[in-house]
Amino acid sequence: PETSPNGYHQFLKMLENVFFDQGIAFFRVNKVAIQFGADQQARFRPNGIDPYKSVREPWTMDPNPYNNDKNSNNQQEKIRSSQDNNNDNTAQQQQHRRNQHAWTRGTLAMIGGTQMLITRVSGGHTMGTAPHDSPLGKIIGDGMERVFDKLYDGYGNVLDDKQKKGLDQIQIFERGMDYIQDEFPKTDYILHCQMK
Repeated sequence: PETSPNGYHQFLKMLENVFFDQGIAFFRVNKVAIQFGADQQARFRPNGIDPYKSVREPWTMDPNPYNNDKNSNNQQEKIRSSQDNNNDNTAQQQQHRRNQHAWTRGTLAMIGGTQMLITRVSGGHTMGTAPHDSPLGKIIGDGMERVFDKLYDGYGNVLDDKQKKGLDQIQIFERGMDYIQDEFPKTDYILHCQMK
């Protein structure tokens, strides 16, 4: 909660509303990261009734805790300008600071809405270095080896595949778990989640 208070409260809200109990698929599993949290959206549910309406309320993503300029909404532009013109040392120093705190293997983060991500490698694709990359927690012990490294990844996913093959989160938004179970039955998913 110290590094990602808004993400932490969103995660608690998801737990309190038993969001994960509907079945939440690990729809994106690649060598770098695991993404999950997509579910059937309200407009596609029977009668348009959404039991998880409260978790869909907009929330503000936390700023990168290693970025001192937390009040700037134009930090990326400032950094890009400093790289082009080499005249903004402060922005360069802040980017360097973020680069020193790239996410390590097993980092858990909220990445918007109900979507979550777990890193499988340290520093992959500069994860943890953007202005709103704020870690929520860490997979501890042998959790990565015992659980997350064993998730099925044989289907691939549309986000990573140039041919647009594999699991498609747009289809999850429209059809929910029926889509997963009908077309990608080996996909791993969460059935229950609670905080102890």
